[in-house]
Amino acid sequence: MSVVSGTLTDMGGGVLDEQARSPAALLWDMDNMPGKRGQLLGLARFLSLVVPDDAYRYAAARRPTWKRTKSRLEPLGFEVVSGGQSTSGADRRLCDIGRVLSRNGCHHFTVVSNDRFFSCLSTLGTVHVVTLDPANLSTRLAQTAESITSLHFDGTNWRLDALDATQHPSQRALAPPRRHQILSDPQTSP
Repeated sequence: MSVVSGTLTDMGGGVLDEQARSPAALLWDMDNMPGKRGQLLGLARFLSLVVPDDAYRYAAARRPTWKRTKSRLEPLGFEVVSGGQSTSGADRRLCDIGRVLSRNGCHHFTVVSNDRFFSCLSTLGTVHVVTLDPANLSTRLAQTAESITSLHFDGTNWRLDALDATQHPSQRALAPPRRHQILSDPQTSP
């Protein structure tokens, strides 16, 4: 699946139905939230768990990262797009994808980035932010996000932590999306 000239298309070039297959999308800015090289696949698998199974999964990066990661992430259900050589190219591509998805009925965006660029998605629906570096999270993005979750690698596993208001200058009370709470609640686990 890809975005071509503002139209959501499948890989064969055919235009998809007007209705999006899912109301949710994961938009991963790999230039901003790359993870370590040896942790890429584990991070991608973990990120896939924070959105519904049928959610769109997009990752974008500058051309060198795109070339290196495309074949590794596509089997995990990610559409990996090139942001070209521009430092904000991946941001632009992901926001464009978000706009196209929104026009087709997708209104829940989980953004894996720290960039303020993604605050524009809040006019299209709800934005949940996942960050690997909460100290560098954009205040504008934090203020427009429905929730913010910090993700870290403890040496063995990826972990989610809710950010509280004292950890970010926006001074908002921040909590993880409801799905994260369900995933981490041992009473609801089978």
